[in-house]
Amino acid sequence: MKILHIPSWFPQVDNPLDGNFILKHIATTAADTTAIVLHHTKGHVDIPIISHDGNIIFHPIEVSHSMSKWQLYKAYVRAFDEIVARYGRPDVIHLHVALPLGFLAARLSRKYRIPLVVSEHWSVYYQENRFLLTSLQKLALHYIFHTVRHITTVSEYLHTAIVEMLPKAKNIPYTIVSNTVNTNLFCTKPCQPHGKKQILHISNLEQESKNIMGILHVIKRLSQQRSDFELNIIHDLANLQVEQFIRQENLGNCVHLLGKKTEEEVAEAIQNCDFMLQFSNYETQSCVLLEAFCCGKPAVATPVGGIPEIATADNTVFTEPCNEDDCLEKIAFMLDHFQNFNAEEIQKQAAAKCDSVIIGKKFLNIYQQMVQ
Repeated sequence: MKILHIPSWFPQVDNPLDGNFILKHIATTAADTTAIVLHHTKGHVDIPIISHDGNIIFHPIEVSHSMSKWQLYKAYVRAFDEIVARYGRPDVIHLHVALPLGFLAARLSRKYRIPLVVSEHWSVYYQENRFLLTSLQKLALHYIFHTVRHITTVSEYLHTAIVEMLPKAKNIPYTIVSNTVNTNLFCTKPCQPHGKKQILHISNLEQESKNIMGILHVIKRLSQQRSDFELNIIHDLANLQVEQFIRQENLGNCVHLLGKKTEEEVAEAIQNCDFMLQFSNYETQSCVLLEAFCCGKPAVATPVGGIPEIATADNTVFTEPCNEDDCLEKIAFMLDHFQNFNAEEIQKQAAAKCDSVIIGKKFLNIYQQMVQ
């Protein structure tokens, strides 16, 4: 069975982790299908033009900033013809995130009568974010979902938001498919000895969704009350405002910016922390919380988006979004009680949701329904 994957988000030089969770989804069925990834790149990426590494065939299109949308569309159509000539007609087109490439995927689906599956991760469907879409984008979404045969979302919350925005989607079969976690890597391990209690936050230091400044405000106040903790922050991108705040508020002794880490290093950092901290304003699911839970680590987190579908009282102390007083109280509580959480039970419940084998079976079942 040949699956043509069209990811709207794909790792780029200036954002190497953009859509990395999409690649993990694709990899879950690569051993059981001919998985072809058609994507564009604005510069060099560590993927050859045609690669069979990991049973995935990558077919990149090199683009420039000067290309018009019509030129990009034509480049994709030519690449599609090349793929058909080389590997044969795909059995299923799997679109990962509807925009900006959904119009292309829908046109190919209609022209060649190939069933279209869409997997959505984007929080733009949420009521508070819909203003970010232009009228033309909203029209494109209606066209795309009129063509889609099956929808997958990483949370029930996200699917509900899609249906509220696009009523047509209510009649399309859907499956909740969690983000996947390498449970061989993200697993429970003995914590390395450390003097102070270790809090870990992982994000891109973005304010709008992750509320990074809110976290720093809370940690500043906490540091005035106690000195038995450290906050370590793994982040992919620099944030001068964050760096300046840490310097000005003399937080260097308790807040450490660790920069970008490999997946192996992220797993090790989670395994050596005492609990995770997420103070998000919105989330579609939260990959980092899934990874933490697979390592048996509890969290302080806001119950936003899809987080309540993976977080419970057994693994999380919930704090109110944007409420720094409440967040301060909940972090202080967790510093004194994180040992009371059952790491083995946290790991077991998380792995049942996001293990790559389980995710792969869900996707394969959808593909098989499409070709029947």
